[in-house]
Amino acid sequence: MKGLGILSIAPLLAMAEGVRGLPVIKNARFALGTNGGTGRRLRALMLHGKGGEGARFRERMAPIVDSFTGIDFTFPTAPFCIDEEKSGFAWWTLPPGVRSFEATRYIGVEKSIESLQEICRNEGPFDILWGHSQGAILLSSILASPSIEFPEPKVIILNGCAWPKPFESDLESFKKGHLPSLHVVGREDKVNPAEQGVRVARSFGQRARVFEHAKGHIVPCDEAAISCYTGFLKTHLLI
Repeated sequence: MKGLGILSIAPLLAMAEGVRGLPVIKNARFALGTNGGTGRRLRALMLHGKGGEGARFRERMAPIVDSFTGIDFTFPTAPFCIDEEKSGFAWWTLPPGVRSFEATRYIGVEKSIESLQEICRNEGPFDILWGHSQGAILLSSILASPSIEFPEPKVIILNGCAWPKPFESDLESFKKGHLPSLHVVGREDKVNPAEQGVRVARSFGQRARVFEHAKGHIVPCDEAAISCYTGFLKTHLLI
């Protein structure tokens, strides 16, 4: 990942010391306070990946939720049921065998965008946008598209993201360098290879940071990962 102009953090399992811009905090539990003196708590919108579901994603993210006691987390469920037996949902559908980074169209994505806009109106504003896999792809597409009205967060975290082919021109011209972003990629990710997430990170400009871990297509929730999230959020959500 050399030459990207972004910070590549040491692999998750080997990360043992602070790095420039993102210190590793020994005490991972971090209770953020009220939002810059506004009197309200910080809010995070959390989007699951394809085949997921809001409540189940919250369970998977429990180590993260429990570590940030000062943040209110919202876990919506995508609108398209793709597996009734397993209660699996998606933010859009695709023809059989087509991957999101290959597709020229995300079928039904407009419905997902509208549902998230409604959530923002009713439960926002959100200081943190955090997505995994298809949820991360959706968030990167929304923020990059000039035609989509969506409240801008203070920070964004994209885990296991892939290049959103239908929004390619928007990402290529995005370069929104003022928005801090953390891009979490797995060295062994066979679903959305790490280079996909790094490509998205490039489009976010100078304030993008990449966190490479040694595992696959997961949201890392161990101590080293939570320390990284803590450092990132503490750096950019100063209270």
